[in-house]
Amino acid sequence: MSEPRGSRYQNQQGTVEVSNSSASGELIAAVSGKKVYCTRAFVNITTAATSGGGLFKLLDGAGGSTILELDANSIASHQFDFGDTGYELGSGNILQAGVIGAGGNQATVSVTALGYHR
Repeated sequence: MSEPRGSRYQNQQGTVEVSNSSASGELIAAVSGKKVYCTRAFVNITTAATSGGGLFKLLDGAGGSTILELDANSIASHQFDFGDTGYELGSGNILQAGVIGAGGNQATVSVTALGYHR
């Protein structure tokens, strides 16, 4: 998927899989001296959390604020569009994904994020 900004800004993208064995991962890394924006996120819950309470979170920064939170107790696919301008990342310009809260095994979630920096 191409971004509408053309060549004016440097595109960034990342993919990570989070699960019971690796509960968090970095999607978009920090860029020193630049502002980083997330424009789109694609979330695929491929294995549901067990024993209830499972959540998927997209986080602004390492251990930062929650951008979005999803129930991870069933298999599903979600797409999020933050607009052409995107969601400006704050704390450290890092976008992370994580799974938490399950009574048993955490969900397995594959996430792809698109963005840019300027």
